[in-house]
Amino acid sequence: MPLVIRNYQDTDAQETAQLFFNSVRNGTGDFYTKEQRAAWAPQIPELARWHTRLEEQITLIAELDQKLVGFMTLKQSGYIDLAFVNPDHIGNGIGRALYEAVEAKAEELSIERLTTQASLAAKAFFENFGWQVDKEQHLTRQSVTLTNFVMSKNLHPQN
Repeated sequence: MPLVIRNYQDTDAQETAQLFFNSVRNGTGDFYTKEQRAAWAPQIPELARWHTRLEEQITLIAELDQKLVGFMTLKQSGYIDLAFVNPDHIGNGIGRALYEAVEAKAEELSIERLTTQASLAAKAFFENFGWQVDKEQHLTRQSVTLTNFVMSKNLHPQN
């Protein structure tokens, strides 16, 4: 069955929260220590707060064989807040499909510039789509330091 990209629905809160948790804990081990992953995602997000976070943004869902396998969010400001794919499906074009749909949505909304704070795991993904690193930063969560990157992409670069 083909990959389907669709809008977030209320019923997706639990699955996206679980996917986020599993992606951080099990999909970023090549980039972050166990301690860092536990600080980043100490538990599955609280569902009411998580649902509100996703509902306040444009949230696109990737489904394969009617199973949720990824999601990506876009704020009206052009900020990509969350971008996660099930670790078992990395490298299968799901992230690409989500990103292309998000960028198309940004174009539709006349957003000029996209920004994000990309993890070590996501940095190369965004660079493959022409994003640039604006700044490396070191954040502290639960007394543990995590590295990420402020990145951006101008959708209509000046010639």
